[in-house]
Amino acid sequence: MNDSVELFDGANDHSRLLSSLAGSHSGETLPLATSNQIMLRFNAKSGQSARGFHFVYQAVPRTSDSQCSSVPEPRYGRRLGSEFSAGSVVRFECSPGYLLKGSSAIQCQAMPGALAQWNATAPTCIVPCSGNLTERRGTVLSPGFPEPYPNSLNCLWRIHVSEGAGIQIQVITFATEHNWDSLEIYDGGDMTAPKLGSFSGTTAPALLNSTSNQLLLHFQSDISVVAAGFHLEYKSLFELEQEDGVKMSPVKRLNFKPPEKLSELVEQLLRAEIHSDVCVAGPRCPAPTS
Repeated sequence: MNDSVELFDGANDHSRLLSSLAGSHSGETLPLATSNQIMLRFNAKSGQSARGFHFVYQAVPRTSDSQCSSVPEPRYGRRLGSEFSAGSVVRFECSPGYLLKGSSAIQCQAMPGALAQWNATAPTCIVPCSGNLTERRGTVLSPGFPEPYPNSLNCLWRIHVSEGAGIQIQVITFATEHNWDSLEIYDGGDMTAPKLGSFSGTTAPALLNSTSNQLLLHFQSDISVVAAGFHLEYKSLFELEQEDGVKMSPVKRLNFKPPEKLSELVEQLLRAEIHSDVCVAGPRCPAPTS
């Protein structure tokens, strides 16, 4: 028999059962109690130990025909709105790297002859085991982060930024089961692209740079033993330019002839569109425009 936690809507186990939990749960909002007391009963019957549990509770106003129950903030996210009267709308969003599971907005509705109630349950924030990431900046987390990732994962994340741009990945934390659970990063949109690396254990470079505007991340875990997982941040780099086989920093360059007099330089700068880098005439600069 599994170990379990039971929560009762009152001072003893003769009260209404609010919830019975066993196995793995994270970030859930349990049903609201109707009284000012809750009893929690923990049953350990399996003979095996596990990580245990962590509950957070708070006192909230009782509901009425014009007031819904208080809505907590989702774990790894936030609630937008603190008004819980009938007709009010509360919205939710997740921290970077997490995905909202459930409704992004819920509304308190008045019910004829009954207590006001929300039209949907509050959502949770989870780490997806896949994704297509197209923003200029983003976060990739191992499923379950910051808790250890599960067994038997096969996850794919595709990062695709603007044409001509590059991608830089910064490794914030990295820990997987050495030699068995690995993260492979491909310098392109699929697994036929060159591999930037395959990383396992606690060894991973601080920075990784693509040569194209796409990256594919493939994470696999085996059937036993897990670890803390990983936290990666990526950002889009400016357009990459190729000259003489050398990758150059992607900036739009300003080209002008070296002036003989300061007044000529000032005149050229006033006529030109000024950018962050200036390329003075030389072998690596395109021919100056008139």
